[in-house]
Amino acid sequence: MGGFASTRRKFVFFLALGLLILCLVAGAWFLPSGELTQSSASMARGEEWMRVNPQAKTLQLDIEGTISAGKSLVIAGPFDGVIQESLVRMGDQVDTGDVLLVMDTTEIMRSYRDAQSAFLKASMAVDVLKNWGVSPKVMRAKRALETTEASLASLEQQVVELKRLLDLGIIPRNEYEGIVDRRNSERDAVKGAREELEVIMAQGDEEGRFLAQLELDNAEATLQDLDRQLANTTVTAEFSGIVVRPPVEEDARLPVSLDAGTHVHKGTALFSIADTSRFVVTGTVDEIDVNRVRPGQRVIITSDVFPGREISGEIISVSAEASLNQNGARMPSFEVVSVFSVDDENLHKAIRIGMSARMTIETYTNPETIIILPSAVIETVDGYQARIRRDGQIMMVDIELGNSFPSGVEVLSGLRRGDEVQLSQINHENTPMP
Repeated sequence: MGGFASTRRKFVFFLALGLLILCLVAGAWFLPSGELTQSSASMARGEEWMRVNPQAKTLQLDIEGTISAGKSLVIAGPFDGVIQESLVRMGDQVDTGDVLLVMDTTEIMRSYRDAQSAFLKASMAVDVLKNWGVSPKVMRAKRALETTEASLASLEQQVVELKRLLDLGIIPRNEYEGIVDRRNSERDAVKGAREELEVIMAQGDEEGRFLAQLELDNAEATLQDLDRQLANTTVTAEFSGIVVRPPVEEDARLPVSLDAGTHVHKGTALFSIADTSRFVVTGTVDEIDVNRVRPGQRVIITSDVFPGREISGEIISVSAEASLNQNGARMPSFEVVSVFSVDDENLHKAIRIGMSARMTIETYTNPETIIILPSAVIETVDGYQARIRRDGQIMMVDIELGNSFPSGVEVLSGLRRGDEVQLSQINHENTPMP
C-alpha cells in the first residue's frame, strides 16, 4: 500500500512538472521580447501588463529557382558551309583552346575569290579616276571629236567652193545640195562627239570619284568579312566549360545536328559553352515581397540534390519589370538572380544545370527588436499608441510599428527596455494590425 502511494506521488509530481514546462514554453512563444507582469492592484482591476525586453529577430524569404551556368557563350556557324569534322557532343567537358569543330571551306573560298576579283576591279577604277583627264576612255573621245571636227572643217570649205561654182553655172544644183547635206550631217556628228566627251569627262568629276570609292570600300569590306569568316574555319573553346544546348525561342527551330556533313548557315546557333566556375539561381517573387530583395544581399542556396549542405551566395539582380506569361498578360512576379561558387569538387560534380534550388534571403535583422502582442496596440486617428508604465508612471505613448512576426508586431520607436505595456482585453483577432 505504501509503495502504491509513493508511486502515485511521483506521478503527480512529474505531471505537475510537465505542465509547468509547457506553460513556460508557451510563454516564451507568445512573449519573445517581454514578459507578463501583474501587481496586486492590477490583478484586482483585471489588468495584464507586458514588460519590454528587446531580443534579436530576423525575417527570411524563400525563393524557389533553377540553377544555370554563371556564364555561357553561344557557338554559331561561322559561315555558310558544311561541317567537316565535329569533335564534341552535348555534355562534354572542354578546356580553353580545345577544337570544337572544323568547317569545310569549299563554298566560302568560291565567294572569297569573287570578292577578290571585285576588289581588284574597284581598286583599278579608283586609280583610273585619279588621272581621268588622260585616261584611255577620255583620249578616245577626244580623238573622235577631233576627227569629226576636221571632217566638218573640210566639208565647210567644199560648200564654199561649190557655192561659187554653182553661182557661175559650172556645177548643177544637186551636186551642191549633196555636199551641203554631208556638211549638216557632220555638224550633227561633231555635236554628238562633244556631248559624249562631256559625259565621259563627268565620270571623273568629284561625284564620280566618290561613287567609285564607295564601290571600292564595299568590295574591301566584303573581302575583310570573308577573311574573318575563314579565320574561324576551326572553332575553338574560349574558356573551359560544358557543351550544352543553345537557348532556343519557343517559336524557333530546334538546333541543327553537329554531325560531319551537316550544312549550317552563318549565325545559326549550334551549341553553347557553359562556364560552371560559378552558378546562378533564377527564381521569381511576387509584388508583395519584391521590395524586400535587393542586389548585394547575402543568400543561402539549398537543394534536395545536396541535402544538409548550405552554399553562400549573393543577389546580383532584381527585375524592375514584372514577368509576362505566355498569353502576354502581366503577372505580379519579378525575376530574382543570385550567384554562387562551389569549392568542394564532389559537390560541384553533383550540381547540374537545370536543377532546382532554393534561395533563402535574410531580408531583415535586428539584434534589439521590441515585439509586443497585437492586443497592446491602440489605433488612433493619427497612428498607433500604447498604454505603458514607465518609472512608476502610467502614460500613453505614440509608437511606430514595423514588421509582423508570429509572436507579435515590431515596435520601431516609442518604447524602450523595461517599459511595461498594458494588454487590451479585446480579442487578438479584432485588434488592428499594421
